[in-house]
Amino acid sequence: MNLYNLKSKKITLGSLILIGLVVIFIAILLDVDETGDQNDLKDNNNQPPLQIEEESQNIVGSDSLTDILARNENLECTITYTEPTDETVVQGTYFTSNGRSRGDFVLPDGIVSSIINNSEMVYMWSELEGQKYGIKASVADINMSKEQEGIGFKESIPSDEKVKYNCKKWTSIDGSIFEPPTDILFTDFGQIVNTGMEYGTIYEDPQAGIVLP
Repeated sequence: MNLYNLKSKKITLGSLILIGLVVIFIAILLDVDETGDQNDLKDNNNQPPLQIEEESQNIVGSDSLTDILARNENLECTITYTEPTDETVVQGTYFTSNGRSRGDFVLPDGIVSSIINNSEMVYMWSELEGQKYGIKASVADINMSKEQEGIGFKESIPSDEKVKYNCKKWTSIDGSIFEPPTDILFTDFGQIVNTGMEYGTIYEDPQAGIVLP
């Protein structure tokens, strides 16, 4: 065997070894890539596929303000209420968080009536002719007034009547909106209930949903 043939065999053997190593290397890469894809698939399967989409969806329907509050969620809503007797429309915003609610409603005459319910006390106020007037009542006094003829806590939107609502998750929660304004002297509705006063002895504005001294 001459030197040329020996070199050729060495080159051929070397080439076969090199090719074999390349094939093994490619097989390892493919196996790693396939394993990675399978792991990625497993990770994706562990995640709720519609979680982000579901969180961004609005909650739309027809229910009472009391029922919306009872959802016990952080919500910001737009509200539309149609008065059943004369079909006047009241619109506004409604926020709920941790058993508290805040509504700001625009009445047909353009007056804005606001109401806060912190589960123990209810505060309601409006501005008439540049003057702010308000009334406060405990939930217990409101419930008591329902049993007495001629006395009632009048709300701009009755909390137990159905409204149309469009709500979304309230992510940037501002707890200060549940604090009653400090520049308003609130009339105590409890005094009216306990003394048995009738609406004829005080000024009542049913449009604004407030009782004024």
